[in-house]
This record gives sequence, C-alpha cells and structure tokens, in this order.
Amino acid sequence: MKMDHITNRELLSAYLKQNYTDKSVLVIYTSDMDSPEEFETLVNELDEIGYMPPKNYRLPDYLIIEMPDLVARTLVNKHNKGFIRMEIWINGVCTDENR
Repeated sequence: MKMDHITNRELLSAYLKQNYTDKSVLVIYTSDMDSPEEFETLVNELDEIGYMPPKNYRLPDYLIIEMPDLVARTLVNKHNKGFIRMEIWINGVCTDENR
C-alpha cells in the first residue's frame, strides 16, 4: 500500500500550474477571512476594475482570478497586513503575498 502526504498549498500549486500555465493569478483565501467589511471593500475594488467573477464562481476556501501581475500586486500591496490573505501565483509558484 502506498501512502502520501500532500498539503493544501501543494495541491493549489499543482492546480495552478496545470490550469494557469504561464499566467498570473490572484488567489484570495476566503476560508480564513476575519473581516467581512474588508472583503466587501475588496469585492467592490475587483468589480470596479472588471475582475470580479459572478457569485456562482465564488467557491469556498479560494477565489482564483487571472489578472495581470501589476494589477494583482497593486491589490496585494493595498491590502498589505489586512485581514484577507492574498497571494500572487505565476505558473504554480507563489511570487508575492500580503502577509
């Protein structure tokens, strides 16, 4: 019998590498959100710049949005040290985060 241990981060990395090859994505961790107000602000910002997906695409745990690296970095830096965890991934590798 073979047994493996894999973390959520490794699963996320593999998923992003497979489905977003050579693309920049913003990953928002919706499962550990401590501030509904900050999330509402972020949703409004995403909507204003045209990157808010429809409500039926908002899955538990992660919200993954393909966007240019510069736009993602602006959002991450704006919410630096905020209550919502956000990361920028390119080709399955985390390149920046707000924590």
